[in-house]
Amino acid sequence: MVEPELVVQDNCVLFYEQLQKHDTLKAIIFTIRNESAVVIERGLSIDSDYETFLRRLPKDKSRYALYDHSYTDAQGDTENRLVFITWLPEQATEADKALYMDFKDTFVRCFPEVALEVNAVDEQDLAYDELTKVLVG
Repeated sequence: MVEPELVVQDNCVLFYEQLQKHDTLKAIIFTIRNESAVVIERGLSIDSDYETFLRRLPKDKSRYALYDHSYTDAQGDTENRLVFITWLPEQATEADKALYMDFKDTFVRCFPEVALEVNAVDEQDLAYDELTKVLVG
Protein backbone atom coordinates (compact mmCIF):
# COMPACT_ATOMS: atom_id res chain seq x y z
CA MET A 1 0.00 0.00 0.00
CA VAL A 2 1.33 3.44 -0.95
CA GLU A 3 1.30 5.94 1.89
CA PRO A 4 -0.30 9.30 1.12
CA GLU A 5 1.96 12.27 0.37
CA LEU A 6 2.35 14.52 3.40
CA VAL A 7 4.06 17.88 3.79
CA VAL A 8 5.19 18.70 7.33
CA GLN A 9 6.10 22.33 7.90
CA ASP A 10 9.60 22.87 9.30
CA ASN A 11 8.26 24.66 12.37
CA CYS A 12 6.44 21.45 13.41
CA VAL A 13 9.79 19.80 14.02
CA LEU A 14 11.23 22.96 15.62
CA PHE A 15 8.32 23.13 18.08
CA TYR A 16 8.76 19.40 18.80
CA GLU A 17 12.42 19.99 19.63
CA GLN A 18 11.37 22.80 21.96
CA LEU A 19 8.75 20.57 23.61
CA GLN A 20 11.45 17.95 24.32
CA LYS A 21 13.31 20.46 26.49
CA HIS A 22 10.37 20.56 28.95
CA ASP A 23 10.88 24.25 29.72
CA THR A 24 8.68 26.46 27.53
CA LEU A 25 5.98 24.32 25.85
CA LYS A 26 3.52 21.88 27.37
CA ALA A 27 1.65 20.85 24.22
CA ILE A 28 1.36 21.36 20.47
CA ILE A 29 -1.85 20.96 18.50
CA PHE A 30 -1.55 20.31 14.76
CA THR A 31 -4.07 20.49 11.94
CA ILE A 32 -4.04 19.29 8.34
CA ARG A 33 -4.44 22.03 5.72
CA ASN A 34 -5.48 21.43 2.11
CA GLU A 35 -5.62 17.69 2.78
CA SER A 36 -1.83 17.40 2.50
CA ALA A 37 0.08 19.70 4.86
CA VAL A 38 0.41 19.44 8.63
CA VAL A 39 0.75 22.81 10.33
CA ILE A 40 0.79 24.00 13.91
CA GLU A 41 -2.59 25.22 15.08
CA ARG A 42 -1.30 26.31 18.49
CA GLY A 43 1.33 25.72 21.10
CA LEU A 44 0.48 25.76 24.79
CA SER A 45 2.96 27.23 27.24
CA ILE A 46 4.56 25.27 30.06
CA ASP A 47 2.13 27.01 32.45
CA SER A 48 -0.89 25.40 30.76
CA ASP A 49 -2.59 22.66 32.75
CA TYR A 50 -4.06 19.46 31.32
CA GLU A 51 -7.64 20.75 31.44
CA THR A 52 -6.63 23.76 29.33
CA PHE A 53 -5.06 21.40 26.80
CA LEU A 54 -8.23 19.29 26.61
CA ARG A 55 -10.40 22.41 26.13
CA ARG A 56 -8.24 23.42 23.14
CA LEU A 57 -9.12 20.23 21.25
CA PRO A 58 -12.11 20.98 18.99
CA LYS A 59 -15.30 19.02 19.64
CA ASP A 60 -16.10 18.55 15.94
CA LYS A 61 -12.76 18.36 14.12
CA SER A 62 -9.88 15.91 14.20
CA ARG A 63 -6.39 16.99 15.23
CA TYR A 64 -2.97 15.67 16.14
CA ALA A 65 -1.35 16.72 19.38
CA LEU A 66 1.88 16.24 21.26
CA TYR A 67 1.59 16.51 25.03
CA ASP A 68 4.49 16.66 27.49
CA HIS A 69 3.03 14.39 30.18
CA SER A 70 4.54 14.89 33.64
CA TYR A 71 4.04 12.42 36.45
CA THR A 72 5.68 11.16 39.61
CA ASP A 73 7.19 7.68 39.37
CA ALA A 74 7.28 5.02 42.10
CA GLN A 75 10.55 6.45 43.46
CA GLY A 76 9.01 9.93 43.81
CA ASP A 77 10.89 11.41 40.86
CA THR A 78 9.19 13.63 38.30
CA GLU A 79 9.21 12.11 34.82
CA ASN A 80 8.23 13.64 31.49
CA ARG A 81 7.15 11.59 28.49
CA LEU A 82 5.81 12.74 25.15
CA VAL A 83 2.37 11.49 24.18
CA PHE A 84 1.20 11.64 20.55
CA ILE A 85 -2.57 11.97 20.31
CA THR A 86 -4.75 11.45 17.28
CA TRP A 87 -7.94 13.27 18.24
CA LEU A 88 -10.95 11.87 16.36
CA PRO A 89 -14.07 13.21 18.10
CA GLU A 90 -17.35 11.50 17.36
CA GLN A 91 -18.78 14.77 15.99
CA ALA A 92 -16.08 15.01 13.30
CA THR A 93 -17.04 13.91 9.81
CA GLU A 94 -15.98 10.47 8.66
CA ALA A 95 -13.89 12.07 5.90
CA ASP A 96 -12.07 14.22 8.48
CA LYS A 97 -11.30 11.23 10.71
CA ALA A 98 -10.16 9.14 7.72
CA LEU A 99 -7.77 11.90 6.59
CA TYR A 100 -6.09 12.04 10.00
CA MET A 101 -5.82 8.26 10.22
CA ASP A 102 -4.34 8.08 6.70
CA PHE A 103 -1.50 10.46 7.62
CA LYS A 104 -0.93 9.37 11.21
CA ASP A 105 1.87 6.83 10.70
CA THR A 106 3.78 9.16 8.42
CA PHE A 107 3.43 12.13 10.76
CA VAL A 108 4.26 10.39 14.04
CA ARG A 109 7.57 9.20 12.55
CA CYS A 110 8.68 12.86 12.65
CA PHE A 111 8.82 12.54 16.46
CA PRO A 112 11.12 9.68 17.49
CA GLU A 113 10.93 10.39 21.24
CA VAL A 114 7.20 9.72 21.54
CA ALA A 115 6.62 7.31 24.44
CA LEU A 116 2.92 6.65 23.85
CA GLU A 117 0.48 6.95 20.94
CA VAL A 118 -3.22 7.37 21.69
CA ASN A 119 -6.25 7.45 19.41
CA ALA A 120 -8.97 9.34 21.26
CA VAL A 121 -12.63 10.01 20.46
CA ASP A 122 -13.46 11.80 23.72
CA GLU A 123 -11.84 13.14 26.88
CA GLN A 124 -12.32 9.81 28.67
CA ASP A 125 -9.80 8.31 26.26
CA LEU A 126 -7.34 10.94 27.49
CA ALA A 127 -7.83 10.58 31.24
CA TYR A 128 -4.62 11.87 32.83
CA ASP A 129 -4.36 9.07 35.38
CA GLU A 130 -4.89 6.41 32.72
CA LEU A 131 -2.11 7.86 30.54
CA THR A 132 0.16 7.87 33.59
CA LYS A 133 -0.61 4.20 34.32
CA VAL A 134 0.34 3.22 30.77
CA LEU A 135 3.54 5.27 30.84
CA VAL A 136 4.63 3.91 34.21
CA GLY A 137 3.99 0.43 32.88
